[in-house]
Amino acid sequence: MPRKTVMLNEKQILRSAMERGGFSQGKAAELAGITRNAFNCQLGRQGSTMTLTSVYALLNAMGFEIVVRDKEGKFGGVEYVLAENRDPIETERYVSEEEAAKLAEIKAAGKPPKPGKKGKPSI
Repeated sequence: MPRKTVMLNEKQILRSAMERGGFSQGKAAELAGITRNAFNCQLGRQGSTMTLTSVYALLNAMGFEIVVRDKEGKFGGVEYVLAENRDPIETERYVSEEEAAKLAEIKAAGKPPKPGKKGKPSI
């Protein structure tokens, strides 16, 4: 089944992720390890943009990932997944079977991964 593609700015993406994941602003901020006030300021600042690091930390804490895709297939259909402090790997499966099983359990229970060091989920 083809994926649905929606073009949004970083703040719209965060709001959509929160809505889809059932996260309040307070819960999303807590998962990312920042104050609710700081989170609200980042989302509410008119005309400002958020850093990629901030967007990554918030989306990662909510269980989402950032994917960079060759949009027209000009470069061999390559797809990159933004990962924090990870050696480059080229594979179709980027988590171990043990990690995948734990993530499946978390997803089935309806609970987002708890943040670990630097906002990365602890699994």
